[in-house]
Amino acid sequence: MNCAGRWKAIRVLSALILAPWLTACGTTPVIEYRTEYVYPPSPLLQPSPVPEYTGRTWGDLPEYCAVLQSELRQCDADKQAVREWVDGHRTNSNKQ
Repeated sequence: MNCAGRWKAIRVLSALILAPWLTACGTTPVIEYRTEYVYPPSPLLQPSPVPEYTGRTWGDLPEYCAVLQSELRQCDADKQAVREWVDGHRTNSNKQ
C-alpha cells in the first residue's frame, strides 16, 4: 500500500471513530416544565356575612341600610386586596 492509500485509510478510520463522539454532543437537552399553583391568601377568600335584619319598624330600616353599606364596603376592600395581591404576584413572577 502506498503512502496516499495509507493516509486515505487513516482519514476514513478516524472519521468512523470520531463520528459517534460528535453526534453525542448534538443531543438536545431535556426541558422539564412544572406548574406551580399559587392562590390568594385565605382570609381574602372568606365569605362575607350578611347582617340579619332585626328591626321591627320602618324606622329601623335606615340603620339596617347603614350596616349593609358597611358590609358592602368591606367586600369591596377584600376584592381590592385580592387585586393588589394578584398585581404584586405578577410583578414578582416577572422578576424571576
